[in-house]
Order: sequence, then structure tokens, then C-alpha cells
Amino acid sequence: MLLPARSLADELEEYERGDFTRTRLLAWCAAAWCASLSLFRPVEAAMFGVVAFICVYRLPATARVWRAALWTPAGMLVVLYLVLTAVITALDPARVEWSELLPKRMFFIPLLLLPVLPRWRLLLAGLAVGAALGALVSFGRALYHWAGQPEFRIEIADGSAWTLTVGVVFGFSALLGSQRLLQIVGVLGGAAILAMQSTMTQRAPVFGALVGLVVLGALAVQRLRFRGRIAVAVLIPLAVIGTIALSFLSGGAANKSLREAFGVGDRATAPTVVLPDYEAMSAFSSSRLELWRVTALAVPDRFWFGHGRYAWRADIDGVIDAMPSPTPSSERIRRAREVKYAHNTPLDVLYESGIVGLGLLAAAFTVGLVGAFRRMHAEPLAIVAVAALVGTLASAQFDHVFQRSIQGAVLCTLAVMVLFPRPSSSAWSRAGLGAQDDGIDHWARSSNADGKKIRSRV
Repeated sequence: MLLPARSLADELEEYERGDFTRTRLLAWCAAAWCASLSLFRPVEAAMFGVVAFICVYRLPATARVWRAALWTPAGMLVVLYLVLTAVITALDPARVEWSELLPKRMFFIPLLLLPVLPRWRLLLAGLAVGAALGALVSFGRALYHWAGQPEFRIEIADGSAWTLTVGVVFGFSALLGSQRLLQIVGVLGGAAILAMQSTMTQRAPVFGALVGLVVLGALAVQRLRFRGRIAVAVLIPLAVIGTIALSFLSGGAANKSLREAFGVGDRATAPTVVLPDYEAMSAFSSSRLELWRVTALAVPDRFWFGHGRYAWRADIDGVIDAMPSPTPSSERIRRAREVKYAHNTPLDVLYESGIVGLGLLAAAFTVGLVGAFRRMHAEPLAIVAVAALVGTLASAQFDHVFQRSIQGAVLCTLAVMVLFPRPSSSAWSRAGLGAQDDGIDHWARSSNADGKKIRSRV
């Protein structure tokens, strides 16, 4: 009963043909939910509920898609990781609530997006549009503040800076296309989103956006002619340099880093220190170096299968207490009771689920990315999804995304697009099912009058 009778591609085709109207509604609602990740949490929660209701309304057909996805390499490895983590958590005598065994809401996101996986281009566009709207809202708030007006009471979702990474990569991907107007609009839009992101004080998403741009350039260079390669080689370094400069001048992430490390920048209060000093580096990283060090000291106790969820705080307190002479950074961690994890996703997964759990997740991403690289030759926008996913993974080295709602949602959404095997866009269109999304490909597609792929004429 658990073994699927058909492949995931066949189940997806049957799902769409079974009720085209509701599948189309689900796809657009899912795209709207992707856009809402950059905006207000009440909107995001409402759209999540709508998408969940449509999936449940067609539960028999939806369950068949889930069953087929479960037996894909990525699906099987991720489920094994979740089961392992739940079992290890259940064996912890300090566990208080049974609900701690359940995965967080973000891990249910793949279940809602898998039925419309062939519409991945629409979902990716939804993330990009949401990023543009989020940057526009942030810009309006900044103008309102500069005009001397009181700040808005309504806050955009915490972690929305992470969604801007997708907007940055999507905007610059217009360089892959052959339409000059779209190239200009895309680069200017991506640069504007990156500029707004750089003015924020969160450094991880800025780093992720820059990594995503570098990956985009590396993957796109083979698709471009000489002038296109020159444009990429010039624009991406300029974007990186301009981001750092603007971030410093506006009091954003770069200004915050330099102020903590050297005591320079706006409202500098830290003393001037020598960078190689460990305490200076720890301050530069907002105590992350010390968090990683003490967490690494706690890992060997349960190296293979980990400690489970929610055990980190008590274990780290014990590690610090056992130190002969705790460092100032360790004392700061002891006092910061709100800190519940190491702020490094691979290290946190290693602590919670051991080397076995980390290996399962690493294998899922490796297998999925190998398949994604094979699809990139025929799907220009697949490069955008891969680059955005790699950028988000780079940001995840400085936070535990599985403990953060928006950050985890962005990672899970991109992972669904990239890691799960799906019908190619061309095959889906030839079947008469995906032609409605072909227009999105024009953003990054170079084609002649016959529709054959050619290199960019940038």
C-alpha cells in the first residue's frame, strides 16, 4: 500500500488532469504564499491556511502525490532525518511536551507545494515578486522615517531579509536573456533589492545574496557570449563592492561588523582591537565563534545520533561550567538565556541528530543538486533556483534555519523546487499542462524566431 504505483511525474500529471481548475487555484495561492513570506505574518499565515485547505480538500489525490514523493531519494532521506530526530528527542528524559517530537510547521511546506511542483517557475516568480514588494515596503518605511515621521506600527515579517536573496538573484538573472529592456529592468531591480538588503543589520542574508550572485555568474557564464561574460564579470563584482560600501555608509551590516571589531563606524563604542585576537573575532561574529566552539565541545558526547531538540541550552551551560576559566564570550553566552542554538545550521543538525542525521540531510541535498544540474541545460530559470538555494545555504552557516520560521520556509521552498525530480518544463508544456508559465522563461531565455536556444547577445 505504501509503494507508489506510478512515478512522481505520472502522479503530478494525474493530479492536474483530475481537477485542472482547483490545481490552478492551488498553484496561484501557493505563489501568493511565497510572496507573502516577505511581507506581514498575518498575510503569510492566512495564505498558508488557504493552501492547506485546498490540499486537504483533494486529500486522496494529494496523498498519492505525497506517497510518490516519499519514495524519491530526497524525500526518503529527509523523512529519515525527521524520524531520527524525533526518536532521539523522545529518548531525552528532559523532554516535557509530546509536541516537541513533531517537526516545525516549515517541514510541512513541501507537502503543500509538491502537488504543484511542475508550476515551480510560478512559485519562484512569487518569491521574487514578494522580495521586490518587501524591499519597496522597507524603502517606504525608511523614507517615512527620514521625513521625521513616527515609525509604522506594523512590522514586516522577522527574517524577511532572507527572502530578498531570491529577488536579487532573480533580478540579475535577466542577463541570461536577450531582451535588452528586461536586462536593464532586471539588473536595476536586483541592485535596488540588494541595496535595501545591505542597509539592514542582518549580515547573514547579505552574505547569502552575494554568494548567490557569484554562483549565478559561475553557472551562467557558459550560456553567454563574450560580451555577456564581460557584463557578468563587471556587474557582479560592482554589486559586491557597492553593497559593502552602501552597507557601511548607511549603518547596515558592514557598519555593524566594523564597529564591533574595530570601534569604527556610526556610534562607535567598542575599543580598537587587533583583529587576530580571539575575543575580537568573537565580537565581530556576534559571539558566534564561541557558540560554535562550545557546541563542538558538546558534540562528542553523542556523536552518532545527537542529543535531540531543545537540549542545547542545558548542555552548553554544563560545558561552560566545566571550563577552568570561561572566556568573556562564554560568560556572555551564559547570560544570554534567549539563545537556544549555535547559529550554524550544519553544526546544530550535528548536535541534534548526530553525524547520521547530518549525513542524511547532506545526502538529500547532494542527490537533489546533481539532478538539478542536469536540468539546467534546458531550463534557464533552473539556474536561478539553484543559485538562490546555494545562497540561502550560505546564509544558513550563521543561523539555525530549522528554528526560524521565515528563514526555514525560504529554504524549504527552494529545496522543493531544486531537490525533487519533476517533469521538465518543455515536456510539461508539450503535454498541454504548463504553457501558462512559459512566459516567465522569457526573463532569462535567449531564443531566435524559431524558439531555439541560442547564446545571449548582451
